[in-house]
Amino acid sequence: MGFVTLGSVLIFPISLQYHHNAEWINMAIEGSMIQMIAHGFSSAALFLAFGYIYNQVHERDIDHYGGLCTVTPVLSACFMLFCLSNIGLPGTAGFVGEFMVIISSAQANPLITLFAASTLILSASYTLWMYRRVFYGKPSQLVSNLKDVEGSFKVTLIVLALSIVIMGCYPRLITTYLQHTSHPLVAHALRSR
Repeated sequence: MGFVTLGSVLIFPISLQYHHNAEWINMAIEGSMIQMIAHGFSSAALFLAFGYIYNQVHERDIDHYGGLCTVTPVLSACFMLFCLSNIGLPGTAGFVGEFMVIISSAQANPLITLFAASTLILSASYTLWMYRRVFYGKPSQLVSNLKDVEGSFKVTLIVLALSIVIMGCYPRLITTYLQHTSHPLVAHALRSR
């Protein structure tokens, strides 16, 4: 959500050169909006998937997990895609908004952009560390009887996964509609200065 904030504040003048460039400001605002939508999909999907696991084992401590990939392969694959979208891997919904905000903020202030981009490394490290601890290794006794997703829950996870991939591969499906909001907003902001 830091990228949403960064993209949103770029409507204010950070540098004189950036001050009058509506194209970069539009990209930042659209990137923020896409990031909010992507975050809504990936975070909701992660909470939903973890809720499914928690309802069966009633344990939150990562140390008690391990080996979920062998017990629940469909859930594990979906969870991995949701994690990758959460960290902004290209081809997923999380990448599009982050990329647009980083590119546009680099035009305004490269130092702030470098700091913001470095947070991606920390986020990716933690997320992948968590995934490895929970889903790989020998299945713990706690998760050995866990059931894989099926029925309507499986369909829900697959629809969320497809939405994340489609949004990541074809962002124009969304940006076309977002421009109806962002362009008048930026034009109004630039006139009111």
